[in-house]
Amino acid sequence: MKFDDVLTHHVGQVGRYQWFLYISLTVAATPTAWFAIAMVFVGGGSGGQNYECQMPEHLKNASLPKHVLVPMEVDATGEAIFSKCQYYDHSNSNLSALSVYNTTEMWRNTTLAIGVIANQTSKRFCQSWEYDTQGRFQSTVMEQYKLTCQSEWLLPLVQSFFMIGWLCGNFIFGSLADRYGRMTVIPIGFFLETILGIAVPFVPNYYGALVLKFLLGGVTGGTYTICFVLCLEFAGKKYRPFVASVFHCGFNGGLCVIAGIAYALEPINHTTLQIIIGCFPAFFIVLRWLIPESPRWLVSDGRFQKAKHIVRKIARCNGRPVPRIEDIVFEEEKLFEKLNDLDEKSSNYSKDERIYTVVDLFRTPNIRRIALASFVVWFASAFIYYGFLFISGGIGGNVYINTVISGATGVVSAFITVPLLNYFGRRTTAVCVQVMMAIALFAAIGLVNKPDYETALVIVVSIGKFCNILVFDAIYLHSAEMFPTGTRSLGVGMGSLFARVGALISPLIGNMTIFWHLLPIVVFSAVAVISTLFALLLPETVGRPLPETIEDGEKFAKFDLSGFCPLCDKKTRDGYEVGATTDVELHHRC
Repeated sequence: MKFDDVLTHHVGQVGRYQWFLYISLTVAATPTAWFAIAMVFVGGGSGGQNYECQMPEHLKNASLPKHVLVPMEVDATGEAIFSKCQYYDHSNSNLSALSVYNTTEMWRNTTLAIGVIANQTSKRFCQSWEYDTQGRFQSTVMEQYKLTCQSEWLLPLVQSFFMIGWLCGNFIFGSLADRYGRMTVIPIGFFLETILGIAVPFVPNYYGALVLKFLLGGVTGGTYTICFVLCLEFAGKKYRPFVASVFHCGFNGGLCVIAGIAYALEPINHTTLQIIIGCFPAFFIVLRWLIPESPRWLVSDGRFQKAKHIVRKIARCNGRPVPRIEDIVFEEEKLFEKLNDLDEKSSNYSKDERIYTVVDLFRTPNIRRIALASFVVWFASAFIYYGFLFISGGIGGNVYINTVISGATGVVSAFITVPLLNYFGRRTTAVCVQVMMAIALFAAIGLVNKPDYETALVIVVSIGKFCNILVFDAIYLHSAEMFPTGTRSLGVGMGSLFARVGALISPLIGNMTIFWHLLPIVVFSAVAVISTLFALLLPETVGRPLPETIEDGEKFAKFDLSGFCPLCDKKTRDGYEVGATTDVELHHRC
């Protein structure tokens, strides 16, 4: 029988053992959010930490008004402010002459004083700065590497390298997990997260910090994806949407937790906060001895006896009758026995030597179709998320409250996703939600830059953002269900990789207002429509056993739109099964 049927008959689709696994991995996913958003609390950029030019000693001791020593400039809002990057280079003799007029009416007239100074004195760029340590920050990454003035653009590059690393890590760790096993790679990921997370704040060189951030992003993203896949592989098909939502609550809940930690540490010392974040993954290395290897992966790798022992262990923990070894029979085991009877040279299949690579996602027509379609949806989800941020101009206000709200919204949307995905199906939900998201984007075209419709724009953008979060939750689960076991981590990892590409490209599109102020929104709207069409090419997976082999995956991914609403068509299940009969009954409810 298929592994889903073994899970149902001998273990139970959900029980004490699975709950322990789900909660452990969900809590273990919490630091992922901390690493991802750390720069908000330790960076100090975007006005987070104020600074001003530290002038030479002879100017600092001069008893002159600030506007005599520092030039005025206009900021992005059109307001006149003191320059943070330049100062007037007064000589000692000039200072003596200026001090004579210090109390005269001339220096009380700021405009006149600036005119005199500008005509008689040259400007110099600052070489060092004084940082505000009386506000939220005691020290920041910006202060550590002196990323001010002309170098301030290098600060967001730190987070960009983290995201690029995440992009690469999903691919690399996905391949390793499919080859060597989930619980072989996950503890190594936690160990590397700890080492890199603690090391980052101590790197004295900016470019060295970029390298470590890249590596940290790769390890963090790869480990997170494999934990998600492992949760899904222990879940019965009836509970997969719920398990996926619970797991994502770890990330969203992590946003709320890190906001609380940062607030408790205010004024924030960036080294202290990053050490706390880095130490946390070390506690989860112990899961290597508490959580077994995925029996579903062991079956796909031909290690049937070990998979059977794990099934017996889980059944015992769940209070179920412990089956005998000989009573646990996997369909793949029979196939393996038949292949062992064949001459090795004439066989194109060997469980022990089979190494799945990204090529296997494109080798066969149906899996190739769903791989390309899912990658488009992954890309669009992240691309459009930042599109909504562009439209709304970002969120102002208290950074701690905003972070908590963002995390809480993700938790709420995760549990709304569960009934939607179960009742209407994965594909139907993904398509309908993306249609709503596209409508919100098109509506925003007519509302942006119109003060009279600002409230309407906020409502439209909020609806669009909420739909975007639902799409993310749906495609995460959908991807983990549609790919065969041997390529499952690889498929989800590649999808997440395309999402990071979308996140990197989106800000560039936002800058296209120099050509036409509505061009970015038009591009985001077009991508939403394209993504909706590609979502129609994905198979419906609700209530179906996960495909185990490439052959199963080809049958599973067969294109069929007759079951677009799985609960509206009794014939939806016909021709879908790739193995044993499902235990989920579909009724004609529409």
